[in-house]
Amino acid sequence: MILSTVFQTQSVLNDDEFALCQRVFDHVSSAREIVTTADREELAMRVIQSSQHGVKDDDS
Repeated sequence: MILSTVFQTQSVLNDDEFALCQRVFDHVSSAREIVTTADREELAMRVIQSSQHGVKDDDS
């Protein structure tokens, strides 16, 4: 989901940033039991936007 959203938003993430976004996405989607495609896409967008705005660790 993160990878397809990165392509859709034309975001540039290095390998470490991508891995962080994927970990955060996986954790939040599991913890909040997010299962619908629309909700997962929204979460992916928020995770990527947070990364672009400077959030750079898993605990943020």
